[in-house]
Amino acid sequence: MIRNYEIAKQLCNVGLELFCRLDESLGVVKESCGPEEYTSYHAAVGKIVGPLIHDVLMPLYREHPTLKPPGWDGEQEL
Repeated sequence: MIRNYEIAKQLCNVGLELFCRLDESLGVVKESCGPEEYTSYHAAVGKIVGPLIHDVLMPLYREHPTLKPPGWDGEQEL
């Protein structure tokens, strides 16, 4: 996908930050909103995170395995 290691590293950092921020936002919604709102928001976040993981991060990690965080298997649950 991206052969340049330094660029790939920057992109991985951005992708992981997005993933973490969206994951944190789920906790906020779960604590502050009703179950229906949470379910709807969770589904919307899944539409963002799924492609982020499978179409962006995993190809970068395949190209540059050393960038993959410890314990990352690409099947993170939101």
